[in-house]
Amino acid sequence: GGGGGGARPAFDEPGKQQRAPSRVVILRNMVTPDQVDQELQQEVADECNRFGPVEKLHVHIERRQQQVKIFVQFSQLEDAASCAQAMHNRWFGGRQIRAHPYDETRFAANDFNG
Repeated sequence: GGGGGGARPAFDEPGKQQRAPSRVVILRNMVTPDQVDQELQQEVADECNRFGPVEKLHVHIERRQQQVKIFVQFSQLEDAASCAQAMHNRWFGGRQIRAHPYDETRFAANDFNG
């Protein structure tokens, strides 16, 4: 089996997710570290539960970069995909949210640097 080459790369369809599907969604740029409180978690959980059952929610604060990453793990892939699509580029308190699928393996290993 020589197995050279592989499939020729082609342009992706517009709007197609570049990342592998995942049940975990990362929300960036939603709040600053100073704005993190219990209510935030509840608010995000309530919002995300509209897409489907949320299994886990983790707020990760990076003080050095002054940024907050919110990780939401759904039970279903489709729910996570809907959430990422709906939340991406939405506005929250004057900030524009960036939402993407996040690697499940890294999330499970408590690796929040992706």
